[in-house]
Amino acid sequence: MLVSGLERNFPVAGVCGVPPTAIAVALNVAVVQPTAEGFVTLYPTGESPPSSSTLNFRSGIVRANNAVIRLGAGGQIAVVYGVASGPAT
Repeated sequence: MLVSGLERNFPVAGVCGVPPTAIAVALNVAVVQPTAEGFVTLYPTGESPPSSSTLNFRSGIVRANNAVIRLGAGGQIAVVYGVASGPAT
C-alpha cells in the first residue's frame, strides 16, 4: 500500500526478469478510476524527487504513461504517491 506523500522504495534489479546489472527500466504507470486528483512520481532511490510528476490524474479517469527510470541505490526506484486523502493499493 502507498500512503499519500510518503516515499516508498522498490527493488527492481534482479527481480521479475530484470538483470541484476540493469541501470534503468521502462515502466508503464497506470491509474484506473481514482477517487480523487493526485500524482505518482518515480525516480532513482537515493536521489531527490524531480520537480515534475511521472503521472498526474483526476477523479474517475483512466490514465497511463510510459517512463524510463534510472535505477538508484541497490537497484531500486522510489515512488511517491500524492492524493487529497486516503491510501492507494
